[in-house]
Amino acid sequence: MTQTPTPAAAAPAPAVAVSEAGLPDAIAAALPPDPYEQLEVARKITAVAVAARASRLELEAARLRQKLADKDRLAAELADRAASLEQALRDSDARLRAALDDNAKLAKERDSLAHTSKKLARDLAKLETFKRHLMQSLGDDNPPIQETVDIRTCEQSVAKASSWKDGVAHSRHHHPVSSLADGSTEIESVNKEGRTTRVDGKEFFRQARNRLSYEQFAAFLANIKELNAHRQSREETLQKADEIFGSENKDLFMSFQSLLSRSLSSGVKVYQMMDLSTTSVVAAKAYKYRAESLVKDYLLADCYVSYTAVLGGILMCKMVYDITHLISSLYYKGYGSLTKIQKLEWNNRGMSTVHAMFITLMSVYLVFFSNLFSDELDGPVTVRSSNLSNFTLGVSLGYFIADLAMLSWAYPSLGGMEYVLHHLLSIISLVYAIYSEEGQLYTYMVLISETTTPGINLRWFLDTVGMKRSKAYLVNGVTMFVAWLVKQMRTFSCILIFAVPTILLVMNTVWFVKILRGLKKTLAKRQ
Repeated sequence: MTQTPTPAAAAPAPAVAVSEAGLPDAIAAALPPDPYEQLEVARKITAVAVAARASRLELEAARLRQKLADKDRLAAELADRAASLEQALRDSDARLRAALDDNAKLAKERDSLAHTSKKLARDLAKLETFKRHLMQSLGDDNPPIQETVDIRTCEQSVAKASSWKDGVAHSRHHHPVSSLADGSTEIESVNKEGRTTRVDGKEFFRQARNRLSYEQFAAFLANIKELNAHRQSREETLQKADEIFGSENKDLFMSFQSLLSRSLSSGVKVYQMMDLSTTSVVAAKAYKYRAESLVKDYLLADCYVSYTAVLGGILMCKMVYDITHLISSLYYKGYGSLTKIQKLEWNNRGMSTVHAMFITLMSVYLVFFSNLFSDELDGPVTVRSSNLSNFTLGVSLGYFIADLAMLSWAYPSLGGMEYVLHHLLSIISLVYAIYSEEGQLYTYMVLISETTTPGINLRWFLDTVGMKRSKAYLVNGVTMFVAWLVKQMRTFSCILIFAVPTILLVMNTVWFVKILRGLKKTLAKRQ
């Protein structure tokens, strides 16, 4: 029968196990002797250690999470700052582009203002010339006649007068106005030296016309008209006259005041004292100046010149169409035997020929002879334009519009869809060149190709009248070939650049071979 060991008998075994575990004696002495109790103590110690470790790890995790949150917040701030910097960069780029655009616009406006300034200077010079010629013509139309001028000494009181009004009143009181034998009215005026000068009405108006400007003299005449029409009083007339004459023409005002007093007392209108021929000349010159201003400021103004040119081109087409019909009816007997469509195309080709000649001459002049596209001017040639170039393109645009209308009206007798497409593209190109003022140089270089149009139309005329076997038809064909050759010179130039050197190389090689053979023969003969 087996006996269970008692605790006292089993006590030495744990001591040996503890000593073998390498634990300190203090810890080994504190351990309970029972292994199960030791395991329980170990479990509790492990639980405490795990709890402490877990607590430290949680604290470390919380610290790391806080640090991560700080890093995330910093990253968000940096991202916001980067976004704001990118937005600022985009705004700066936009402002830079706007500044560059404004700079380009200002440069264009500067050039435009410089051109306008030069134009205004020329206009001012023309106006000054016109004014000078006007005044000269007025002087020529009214030559000075022999006038009665009586100069006599005024009384002592007049010389000591404190103002020019008192002098005029004193002169009018002591020296009444008299009439000349020829019916003109004399007036008395007081000069600066205290003398009274008698000048008649014609002489006064002549002096006023010579000393006043054109605008002042016109205002003075209008002032007199208002007085004669009883639309203003004598005092208002004198006040306006004083403003018109100014301080530098006080003597004229004094003379006019005396003349006005005399005319009102005698019942004669002041305006009747002026020579009617002078009034007619002034009115004619004024109407002429207004007509020139109308043409210059509206029909040929910078903003209206293209519209005027388009209308002029359409009217030119209509006029040439009618003239072609008239001349053909008078000088070509076979014109009456043509069909209605043939007559329409006949007149249309006459219109096309005149346009081709006009646009070719203007294109050659503007491209090769004028300084519009020369290197002497600043800026690119692609953005250069002038009133003459816009006017020329406008006339051509008017022709294409009129011709397209005729093509559409008689479609397809005058041409098929290729002609309609050609005219539409031409109209679009001309409209862009006129209103954007860009690419006019290339437009004119293309329009130079209209040189061949008269030859093509002449070939059709010869074919229509039955002269297809004539020498004129042959000469026309040769001329057209040469014209097309010159026109396509750019295309042929590329071929010539590569073909001519190759041909010369082959010819030089052949000549070198011949020279080499001759040298061999010479050496063979000497041996």
